[in-house]
Amino acid sequence: FNIPFKSHSSHPPFMIEKDNALVITLSNAYNEVTGENTTPASLGGSTFARAFNKGCAFGPEFEGYEYRIHDANENLPLNHLERMYQIYKKAIFDILTK
Repeated sequence: FNIPFKSHSSHPPFMIEKDNALVITLSNAYNEVTGENTTPASLGGSTFARAFNKGCAFGPEFEGYEYRIHDANENLPLNHLERMYQIYKKAIFDILTK
């Protein structure tokens, strides 16, 4: 289709390097709670984290589950939410005590 459009807003690019202290703290919290040794993955897209001077989009996911984030019937198993809570709690504690 050849449909004309006007963009009324745009978002500047938003990226944080993997060696950023906040990214390292979040990754360490994830790995400590899960017992894994993973590195963060950048998925692109837009994030409200860009509204902060120091921010980072962070949404832990676990293998073996087909996530439907922002799709119809978005849902998570309760044990995933509990595990995410533990990761966020650890990350916030570590950020506040550094």
